[in-house]
Amino acid sequence: MNIAGVVGNYIFHAAAVLLLCRSRYNGRKTQAICVALAAVQIGIAFGARYFLSGPIWIYLVFLSTFAVLLVEIFWISAEGFAKTLFLCMTYVQAFMVVTYLSGILSNWMFNASQDATAYVRLLLHGTILAVYGMKFRKRFEVIRWEIAEEGWWPLCILSILYTGYMCYVTMTAQASYFRSVNLMIFLPLLAVVLIGYWVIFRTIHYMRKMAMNRQIEQRQKILSEKLILMEKAEADARRVRHDLRHHLRNVVEYAKAGNTEALLRYLGEYEEEVERTQTQHFSANSTLDHILSVYDLEAQKAGIQTDFRALVEEDVGIGDVDLVAVLANLLENAMHGCLKSEKEEMKIRVRIRMAAEKLFIMVGNSCAEDLSFPGGLPDIKGIWISSVLQSVGKYNGDTDFACSEGWFTVRVIMKCK
Repeated sequence: MNIAGVVGNYIFHAAAVLLLCRSRYNGRKTQAICVALAAVQIGIAFGARYFLSGPIWIYLVFLSTFAVLLVEIFWISAEGFAKTLFLCMTYVQAFMVVTYLSGILSNWMFNASQDATAYVRLLLHGTILAVYGMKFRKRFEVIRWEIAEEGWWPLCILSILYTGYMCYVTMTAQASYFRSVNLMIFLPLLAVVLIGYWVIFRTIHYMRKMAMNRQIEQRQKILSEKLILMEKAEADARRVRHDLRHHLRNVVEYAKAGNTEALLRYLGEYEEEVERTQTQHFSANSTLDHILSVYDLEAQKAGIQTDFRALVEEDVGIGDVDLVAVLANLLENAMHGCLKSEKEEMKIRVRIRMAAEKLFIMVGNSCAEDLSFPGGLPDIKGIWISSVLQSVGKYNGDTDFACSEGWFTVRVIMKCK
């Protein structure tokens, strides 16, 4: 057994987990967990080698490594079960390919030397992790947050099947120290896996496209409704300007007659009419203003009282599409919550502010008394929660849900870029 190969192998496993997983803990705690479990895996490998040898040792170490890796990934991952399992299975497949190729290269170039096999595996393993970290990690991070959790299950099932076949072929070959390698079995299998993953990533591409289209459609809907509001306000303003000559004539007649009381009453009515024609603005940021304006009107039509305040700058450092995905979904849910509550007095309250380069959003609304929170999330059907969480996650943010005495509250924090 090559000591450097075994130790290096588990160090690379820990590095892979850090690269692949979006951790629920801070960086220091995540690293401590990965280092501790790497030490456990190394201890199991050396301990098993002390008591066992040959194929039994190889299979036992593989199974223990696989089990600890699963525990480690699900322990620290902040993502859903299906997405986490897909990432784990994909990594295991990649490592199996590295293991098989290292055995083949060692046979061809180093006369099946076990030390050579270990070093070649480390070289291939480290190269793949480095390429992923430098070239593909950021891009894949964006894709992960743009696709809802439900869309990962079909991909996850296919990945599990591939992992089972790849592990069987690779471990069978490793048990004989790659002396009886059958390329006619491995290469077609590898081709099938690559074609399958081409289909998987094409599917991910279309899923991402559909998710982006939904967000764009949502934004276009808000902008269209805002345009209707502005056109109506402009029409009212033109009507008021057109009638100004008649209003001035009435003012003059009241003044000539010395009827001060009637004049003041008429001016008060005219002032109210002018105020009704003015477009209400809630925020210096145009996107937030559009969203709040549209949902303020929708809420009024539904008989829901609104209290919107947004003390922010013109540029909040959050993309417009993400602002729509977060605030529009929160307000849409707030309206549904109010209507489902069937209360006589329904209300939506919004507070938005900026501080310490972070955007704070609070949306509260009347709700049913029996609203539940399984897993820390409200028991509400629909994709609005996943849309909010995805956009918030892109900005290293956090969400908090609370419900008390028929009042539902969502708090969102997003780090401004």
